[in-house]
Amino acid sequence: MTASLSACRLFIWAAALLVVLALPAMSEPAPPPTAASLPTPVKWTVNGYVQARISDTTGDHKPLVFDAKRLYITFRVDVDQHISAGALVSGSPVNPFNILEAYGEYRFNQDFKARAGEYRLPFGYELPLSSSRLITLERSQVVTAFLYKNFNFERGAYVYYAPPKLPYNISLGVVDGIPVDYATSSSSQSAKNVVARAGYNVPGGQIGISAYAGKGPQAQLLQRTGYDVETTFSDFTLLSEGIIGRGRVIPHSDRCDQ
Repeated sequence: MTASLSACRLFIWAAALLVVLALPAMSEPAPPPTAASLPTPVKWTVNGYVQARISDTTGDHKPLVFDAKRLYITFRVDVDQHISAGALVSGSPVNPFNILEAYGEYRFNQDFKARAGEYRLPFGYELPLSSSRLITLERSQVVTAFLYKNFNFERGAYVYYAPPKLPYNISLGVVDGIPVDYATSSSSQSAKNVVARAGYNVPGGQIGISAYAGKGPQAQLLQRTGYDVETTFSDFTLLSEGIIGRGRVIPHSDRCDQ
């Protein structure tokens, strides 16, 4: 297990190094202004969905139950070509109103952007996706057991680098290590956690490796390393994801069932 933890830390440092090496691209002179690059009006976007559910328990002789398991509404404002902000509001019978996401975004260029606030962890394939975009009805057990029940969203700073002419992308974040629904979520740890993912484009999809290292809200060790593969061949889609690590995940609440 010591070797796996060392590999986890090595991968995170490598991802950070690649991001740093990409910084000079941000200092390249801007091209002459064109009609397409002129200032644009502020753009507001609002969308969302309701996930309905029908429940029937075998043998209890009760009628079918119809309810709405969750409601999500997203808000986004694009101030200009560089500055944006977004929020995700959720609702369910257990938690009528929650703010799961609230972040600001700055795009240095089309390849490089940074976000700060409360946002989805860039780990693996399923975790960053909204349930509305999942192919399967529910998330896989490896993801629910090892990560997302509490660590779907965390407060922190994130950078994303995806050069359009190269087949790879990198995500890197420094986070509090306090899940958004934890009882003492208003507090923060002096030592921050780190999360990273590197993806490589393949025909029809992408393969990636991810790592999360740090401590949980009760100072317990929390180390995760994972891989993901997603690709489409004609009418067939292949998905695979695996996670290994150390440290338990604290009991979850329905707030992060995203």
